[in-house]
Amino acid sequence: MRPPGYDPAAQLTAALGEVAGRHRVRVLLHTTLEQAARRIPPAAATLVQTAGGVLLETRAERFDTMAGYLAGLGCPLAVHHPAELREALARLSDRLASSAASGGRDMGPVRGR
Repeated sequence: MRPPGYDPAAQLTAALGEVAGRHRVRVLLHTTLEQAARRIPPAAATLVQTAGGVLLETRAERFDTMAGYLAGLGCPLAVHHPAELREALARLSDRLASSAASGGRDMGPVRGR
């Protein structure tokens, strides 16, 4: 028998979020909860409206992949945790700036192809 108020979908979503990667990630998105929810599936992260923006909490296996995902959200952000994610975002930024300056000749190989 299910306890009152038990939501199996919410329970599954929370469980999936816990096993998605070994690194905990906390990022403040400078956007609205509505805009963030349109771009981030519920199973991918927990989103909480705060006074400063939307707190995104999730897990990641690779920092470079998470950096690319965050960059693709198209909103300003601040990484609260971990420092390695800030470093991955800086590397991605440098790589993109170098590519833009060189007309794309310096991008290097694409992973996963």
